Amino acid sequence: MGISALDRYLHERVVKRVIVGLRGKQLKRAQEALTIPATLALKMTEALRKAAKAKKTVRPANQLRIALQESLHTRTFQSWREIEEAFELIGVSGLTGKLQAAYGNGDMGPIKKQLGLLVQRRNFIVHEGDLVRHERGGQVRVHAITRKHVEDSLDFLDTLVAHLETIS
Repeated sequence: MGISALDRYLHERVVKRVIVGLRGKQLKRAQEALTIPATLALKMTEALRKAAKAKKTVRPANQLRIALQESLHTRTFQSWREIEEAFELIGVSGLTGKLQAAYGNGDMGPIKKQLGLLVQRRNFIVHEGDLVRHERGGQVRVHAITRKHVEDSLDFLDTLVAHLETIS
């Protein structure tokens, strides 16, 4: 659940700030590559057309934000690479360096590795029922998990999000 909460946090942050980020003078690679499906673009233009015809206030950026939110809902922001991409979408580059400063640590390798292991464990739980893979004829067993591992993992994610919050 902690990884899912991280993913949700990043989605909320991206959705709230993506339009401002896209208005920047020099767009990041992830911003340039951001697309929405044609069907969403058609829905958006139709809603804008109807609003204009009814002489209602039209806010294209809000329509775009809603369309982007729907499009981004299909993506995950869980792995290190995906987190960096989420920050690029809001106009922030150099995430690793900024987090090194926030953590007071020059080596982000252990943090990236721990995040990767948590994402991997989350995927085992969600996609494989947390069952140990076995060969023919073996007993069905679940991966062991301790309360300490869960608490340490949640503490790690809480610290990561606290540091991500300091980056604008």
